[in-house]
Amino acid sequence: MHHYGTFCWWAWCGPWNVGGPWIAARAAARDWAVSRSAARSRIVLRYAVVFLLVVAANCCSARESKHTWTKPLPPFRAVRDVVQRHFAMQADYKPGDILSRSEVAPIFDQLGLMGWRVLDKKAIVLRVPKETDFVVRILRTESGRKFMRQIAAMPGAYDRLYRISVLPHGRQTVADLVRGKGGAKFVRYLTETRGGRNLGRMLENTPQGNKFNEPVRFLFTEDALLKRLNESYQQERKGRRKTTSHGS
Repeated sequence: MHHYGTFCWWAWCGPWNVGGPWIAARAAARDWAVSRSAARSRIVLRYAVVFLLVVAANCCSARESKHTWTKPLPPFRAVRDVVQRHFAMQADYKPGDILSRSEVAPIFDQLGLMGWRVLDKKAIVLRVPKETDFVVRILRTESGRKFMRQIAAMPGAYDRLYRISVLPHGRQTVADLVRGKGGAKFVRYLTETRGGRNLGRMLENTPQGNKFNEPVRFLFTEDALLKRLNESYQQERKGRRKTTSHGS
């Protein structure tokens, strides 16, 4: 029986029989083509589903944007009132205190209810210090709050603390300023005197001291946040005017 099977294979696939192998090869190629076509169809279907989901999301976003734009834009004084009331409700807060992201983020929900959906909300929130930042954490301590309110009115005071904190031994220096005597006077010296600015230029030559006298990118205070919100507000008002003029 074994020899019969061997003979049949030899008769079918031997070099004198060109029909059998050719037919087998065509069948194999056809099966491969069918399987490849099915795989390609699955890939096309997958991309089609993704494309439809993206289109649907964009349509929903466009409808939401259009709906938001049809609401009347509140006057900016109302925006200012919302921001000021929000911070006034924070425990142990005074105007000029340093802000953190977790305190700022809820404001945008309130503005949305008023009729202004702030399109660059994420960019604004990212410019507020994180609550885990060293300077924020130390200024939220009991001694830190007292120190913070001594320096809050000094232009660039929080910027200088951030610049100092990244210098070698900078965090210890900030802690010494906060807890020791004369810390606020030293910050005033850095921010308001020619000697302080000259010292800042000298510190720019140290590791991590680059741009010591320049502001950092953060929105530290309520006033800074309102100023940035006003920039977005003016862009929103300009955009609504264009939409109204094109629609009329």
